Amino acid sequence: MITLRLDSQTFKADDPIGALKNVFFPHITARMEEFKKGNFRFVHYTSSENLIEIVKTKELWLRTTRLMNDYHEIERGIAAVTNYFSDNSNAACKEFWEILDACHSGIQEEIKSVYISSLEDLRANTFMASLSAHYDREDFTGRLSMWRAYAPKNGVALILNPEVFYREENRIDVLSYPALYWSDHEIKHNFDSLTVGITNKKNIIETTERMVVVNIIVELFTSFAICLKHPGFEEELELRLVFRPTKQTKNAVKKSIEIIGTAPQIVYKVPLEKRYGTALDDLVNRVIIGPSSAVFEMKTALTEILADAGITDPNNKLYFSEIPLRT
Repeated sequence: MITLRLDSQTFKADDPIGALKNVFFPHITARMEEFKKGNFRFVHYTSSENLIEIVKTKELWLRTTRLMNDYHEIERGIAAVTNYFSDNSNAACKEFWEILDACHSGIQEEIKSVYISSLEDLRANTFMASLSAHYDREDFTGRLSMWRAYAPKNGVALILNPEVFYREENRIDVLSYPALYWSDHEIKHNFDSLTVGITNKKNIIETTERMVVVNIIVELFTSFAICLKHPGFEEELELRLVFRPTKQTKNAVKKSIEIIGTAPQIVYKVPLEKRYGTALDDLVNRVIIGPSSAVFEMKTALTEILADAGITDPNNKLYFSEIPLRT
């Protein structure tokens, strides 16, 4: 699972396309670097029932963004990109397009056309699961707001080791994107800064194949649609695991129709297996059992389930949350 991709091609620092990563994606790469330098692990707050399903099947489900708890999901980012990059009264926006047109004549209209035609697919075929960056200080408590929002009764926090989320090698076509909690003012400021970033990199853009530049800018706009969230969610420190089936080049992630609640819906199932570099035993750092009146019974049952799944020393990976909260 990695951060950025140009369709089926990943961005690597030592190739010409990779050289453009820091030009066009500075905010996303900077956020991922913050996670890495902070030695964050990542946590999935969920029900104990869902944890058992994940462990027994060795699968993580990704759901459509249309059913996420933030009902502005995707749309906030689409609106931000559309409003900003169609506003030629904005000097920075105008200069952004002028630089690209100077490098490849008429490319502005081509980029806009490809992006607009991609929006239906982006809305209909984006599936994700949400993790939160996990502080060391939360090892014995978890985060109260997350318990309340995502695991209020007999819930668990599945803490995952971070290495897999930073790999350039990607065997499953699932990508890692950090949420960006920008206000409207911050959106404009950060979009303006893209123009500053590309001003001194025109020689790289000029020597990059035209269609590659088109795809990179479309991927830039797409990444903002995926990453931008309302600043009211900022304490979640979210890392998003994203799968887009129409961009799939591998066959590891499988489509399924499941009943969730009472609603049938399409989900995509990520394999948690060694052959894909996502083995549960390598991923699981610890499990915190949330506030519950049945914590001891839950620990006994979960210890057996983790052991049956081949997770090493499960008893010492299970902890009770110390938050004195009744549920």
